[in-house]
Amino acid sequence: MPFDTLAIAKKLEVAGVPPAQAEAHVKILVTIFQNVTVPRQKDVAIGQDLKKLEMKVEVVKAELKKHIEIAVFNAKVEIIRWVITMSVLSLGGMAALNRLMPPTPVYIHAASHDMRSVPTIPQAPAR
Repeated sequence: MPFDTLAIAKKLEVAGVPPAQAEAHVKILVTIFQNVTVPRQKDVAIGQDLKKLEMKVEVVKAELKKHIEIAVFNAKVEIIRWVITMSVLSLGGMAALNRLMPPTPVYIHAASHDMRSVPTIPQAPAR
């Protein structure tokens, strides 16, 4: 940040500061301002730097999106694999249990009176 050092020295002299001291004050101020402003100017991004940075951010964003899509796809495949595996194991387990302990047959017996009588169809009365 440029400033008029001669004007500052003159103002100090008008205020009663001896010229040698006024010159020393001005030199100190110049040193302070140079030390403060130079690092800040280096840290300030130029428009081109910002555009480069935006492009890098977009590239990283696209790569992350791609990686996330791949991870989601892999997770879906893994879930489907587990579901199929568990289904096959469940069916195999049920078949093994059925083979080791077959269910006892249950016979349904009709009542004996139902088997002896032949059902008749009611006839309408003769006129």
